[in-house]
Amino acid sequence: MVTCAPGALIAQEFRGVGTLGYGHSSVSNGGGDISSFTLDGAGSVNFDSGVHIGFDATIAKIDPDQAGGDVDANEFGLTLNYQFTNGTVLGGYIDHASIDTNPLGSGDFTSYGLSGGYVNNEFGVELFFGETETSPSLPAGVDWVDYGINVRYAATDQFRFGGHYIVSELSGGGSVDLSSWGIGGTYSFANGWSGFAGVSQFDIETVNADATTFGFGAGYNLQQVVKTPALLSLELARTDLSVGGASADVDTIRLGITFALGDSNGEQPLNSVARSVMSPRHNSVSTAINTAF
Repeated sequence: MVTCAPGALIAQEFRGVGTLGYGHSSVSNGGGDISSFTLDGAGSVNFDSGVHIGFDATIAKIDPDQAGGDVDANEFGLTLNYQFTNGTVLGGYIDHASIDTNPLGSGDFTSYGLSGGYVNNEFGVELFFGETETSPSLPAGVDWVDYGINVRYAATDQFRFGGHYIVSELSGGGSVDLSSWGIGGTYSFANGWSGFAGVSQFDIETVNADATTFGFGAGYNLQQVVKTPALLSLELARTDLSVGGASADVDTIRLGITFALGDSNGEQPLNSVARSVMSPRHNSVSTAINTAF
């Protein structure tokens, strides 16, 4: 256990970023169009004592034109870690997501657990293990356990990439695995331009259902023309859905404006596929939703 005396938590570094986004999706086979408005935020505070606090949040309003109502999705995540001088990191996390599918009802997911890994200036790896509770509750005797790995690497000052593999296992009277994997990267070009791309797959083992999402985009740093630390971005994405032999495609275009705070460079829009796979949630379901919308 790590204890810190009053006054020991003196902030050494703050990093923050926020993205205001809009997305428009077209569903094949007469599935109609979907509009989404999103507000994402993420940040971290690092203290001289070795304590690190990370947080992120998403507010999304999703409007399918062939449904009877909108979908409201809100997510919040918090991590608390301690980094030893040799780079070892130990800590824990809590993620909360709520989905309101008016008029069909709503549901909440709360994930929490422990994590550990290693971090240096170029490389980071996190292993985690925890569980998820839902509201309405799962049937009696059914448990939801999450575990996975996240990896990040800064190959150069311009090129960064990372990926994840997460399994959410529902057990009790049988077992169902819901898994997510993904890899993505960002590259900073000259004159304020940047590019980003990612791919992910969400799979439900026992029902032969999966969703594969590809996304790539470009951003332009407005500091090239004004003093505002903001990034304009455009992303094209496709999600291939397959359930029991039936399939459909969802083609999406996303626009975003990203503002950086502190030491952040804002080169990775929070509403991009790349960001969702490089900085996933701690359960596969929330990660898949973030990637798709």
